[in-house]
Amino acid sequence: MKCRQIQNLLNSFCDGELKPDQARDVRHHLVHCEECRKEMQSLQRLEHEMLLALSPDPSQDFTANVMGAIRRIPQKKSPFFRRWLPALSYSIIYSAVLFLGLLLNPSGAADSPSASAPPSWIEAFEAEGSMHLSQLQDPYLNSIWSEANERH
Repeated sequence: MKCRQIQNLLNSFCDGELKPDQARDVRHHLVHCEECRKEMQSLQRLEHEMLLALSPDPSQDFTANVMGAIRRIPQKKSPFFRRWLPALSYSIIYSAVLFLGLLLNPSGAADSPSASAPPSWIEAFEAEGSMHLSQLQDPYLNSIWSEANERH
């Protein structure tokens, strides 16, 4: 190829728009021709300068302007119900559990078998007649016995 043909293809070559065989021919010519190589470098510098010109630096007050515009956007407040929904749901669940607990066992711990009557082993022990449980010096057993007697 001649220099005139190569120079007509240089823009397309820089942009990667040539067919593989044309690009190979241009590369081969640029290796041997200094004038076309200088033209190629000139095109590359021009492209670089154009890219710099297209991306200007932001003004000094750019950030302040953007932040001010963001602050001027009206903020949507969430409805009262959505803000308090988690707390409300936890209180409803807690109240339901408490209500069910009272409903199932209204008198508290008085209905439990250990507090209403002495266990069967105590009655069996006393039935033998060897010793009354109240005569033991164990404070825990004495408290159980006295509570059982007070309830009856």
